[in-house]
Amino acid sequence: DALRGPAEAGRATHMISYTWAYAVGDIAASLSSFCERKGLDTGGVYIWMCALCINQHRVQEHAAKGQAVPFSEFEAAFELRVRGIGSVLAMLAPWEKPLYVSRVWCVFELYIATKTPGCTYDIILPSGEEGSFFRDLSTKGLSPLWSSLSDVKVQDAQASVQADREQILQMIRQGPGYAQLNSKVRAEIQGWFVHTAAQHLRKVLADTAVGAGAAEAAIGAAYRVLEYLVALGRYAEAVEFCTLARSFGLATIGEQHVGYGKIVACLATATLAQGHVGDAIRLYQQAAATIEKAAGKRSIAYGSTISDLAGALHQNGDLQRARDTYEQALEILEATAGKQSPSYLSALSNLAGIAEELGQLEYAADLYQRVLVAEGAADSPKYAATLGNFAGVRRARGDLGGAVDLYERALAVEANTIGEESE
Repeated sequence: DALRGPAEAGRATHMISYTWAYAVGDIAASLSSFCERKGLDTGGVYIWMCALCINQHRVQEHAAKGQAVPFSEFEAAFELRVRGIGSVLAMLAPWEKPLYVSRVWCVFELYIATKTPGCTYDIILPSGEEGSFFRDLSTKGLSPLWSSLSDVKVQDAQASVQADREQILQMIRQGPGYAQLNSKVRAEIQGWFVHTAAQHLRKVLADTAVGAGAAEAAIGAAYRVLEYLVALGRYAEAVEFCTLARSFGLATIGEQHVGYGKIVACLATATLAQGHVGDAIRLYQQAAATIEKAAGKRSIAYGSTISDLAGALHQNGDLQRARDTYEQALEILEATAGKQSPSYLSALSNLAGIAEELGQLEYAADLYQRVLVAEGAADSPKYAATLGNFAGVRRARGDLGGAVDLYERALAVEANTIGEESE
């Protein structure tokens, strides 16, 4: 009521989704950064914000009288606003471990946004968090965020009013379900951060007139972003980004630098994912040769690269060369990354699969057993898959009792995993 005229108030163009733990200054800074990033005139941007647009005094008055505002009223208000506005801005801070995903109202707002046709969804950061994110790309990369999001469970999210939480979670159970929504939350946040990091680095990589230290930092950040582009299945974008990073690397650090070799290895992975197996093998070989010269054979980078090369050889049908290359990679990775590292376990599991294809069942059984010991008795889809693969080998060897035991264990792990998502 205190704001009048088009310069001060107007029909909302965006709805902000945030937690009440955020400071007003950070909210304003996040919105300003968003407008700057999108090239928007702030005079024409109008924000719908629940704390200001829903009469909180009435909420408090009802609460003081013991009259809870019905959840249906809140639900109807949010659905109406999301549908009418068509643009939701989720504010995340800190970027490494966002409070946003721990609040059930935020999850509810995301749920409404994702099920509303034509509604766009974007993420905003306070300027300080945005600066920290860009600075940390060359050192931490996106690992802290990925680690944080791997534990996201909307069923564990909290709310100030317990009844609201219960009704929101019930709606999710009756709708997409926890597993699907957890995956959606992770995908939305991961995708935004990777896209934003790539956009930022494209500007950095366009300037080759930099010192050696800055060039190495830029290549390191580019490599980390490329890994996540590939992990998210954005192969065409990864190939395009690799081309830019390779050109930058050639002009700055040179093609004999380990960072350049790792960029080429990422290009090989994206190329393989697009079905160009022969080209991928040649790129992996080029990357391995560069890394060997720069860092030596007894390095994690070299071991990981030839492990990926083995996977390409396997896909090309060259099983014996793939087996030999995996064995070489395992020897290096065991000495450098360790037996508990994801790269070592992945190579060990892949080698077991090749041994099974070659009919070397005793060797395959031994390898799967080693994978299970290293993974531990974990309730995870990966552990269940290993149990199932091991069961297949025992069955092929005629050990039906042992196979049944492993299949039952695999089913139990899968049931526990599904149960955790549906609780």
